[in-house]
Amino acid sequence: MKKLLVFLTFCVLVYPFSVNAASEAEALREALNANILVKTRCTLTVSSAAGEILLRIVGGGSGTGYFVDHTLPHLVMTAGHVVDCTPTEDVRRNMKNMFGSTALIGVNADIFVLYKTKEYLAKILKYSYNSEASGVPDFAVLLSVNMQNLDHPRLPTLTKNGIYGAGSEVIISGFRPFNRDWEPYLKKALIAKLNSEVIHLSEDIYKGMSGSPLLFYFDGKYYAIGVIVQGGFVELDGISIPADWGMATRLKDEFFEIDPKAAAQ
Repeated sequence: MKKLLVFLTFCVLVYPFSVNAASEAEALREALNANILVKTRCTLTVSSAAGEILLRIVGGGSGTGYFVDHTLPHLVMTAGHVVDCTPTEDVRRNMKNMFGSTALIGVNADIFVLYKTKEYLAKILKYSYNSEASGVPDFAVLLSVNMQNLDHPRLPTLTKNGIYGAGSEVIISGFRPFNRDWEPYLKKALIAKLNSEVIHLSEDIYKGMSGSPLLFYFDGKYYAIGVIVQGGFVELDGISIPADWGMATRLKDEFFEIDPKAAAQ
């Protein structure tokens, strides 16, 4: 009888926590499945006033993105600088010095999302990034335009105030380059401080994880509350080592207010 009482006490005290832990772990796995890789190909063209192509340079980069739960079926959130191809003032100045003040400088961005080893063309619906101006949010909303009826996980977003704050536990998830391959990566962090625009974290992020969702567990689900945009790191023997805290742009409802006409074009 005593053994039975001990067993029942164990079930009452421990089992509910085990169920909650399993439920949270399952919710996290589901949230991670919404992550995708975003690739940007930037083509800079310098031409003469007569239209002659003087120089063409192709470059680009990659980062993380995630499918958002939205009325549009294949909406993707990432960081603005992941898809930014705007040449810096130094680049423009150098091109003008090389080819003359009348030279025309153009740039084209081709955006792709990689889901289950296949690339899909995407277009920018909303975008904001300016590394030299404070107060400008770093974010981009993309629409994958050739996924047709393909189904995939989507992350719900949480934009209400007062649900999380300084000291709340969050999870950073995304992809990071490792040995020339991109691998999924996640880590726990605490919110160090926040305001209406950004969330500062107690942990840093690795290179390549820009655009990753900042996840917060609430009411049985993981929600995206931000998009990772910044972290400090140093390069040592080809390895990125965190040197400062990370930062995320705080999600807002207006980010996802999409003109149906713009989406259909």
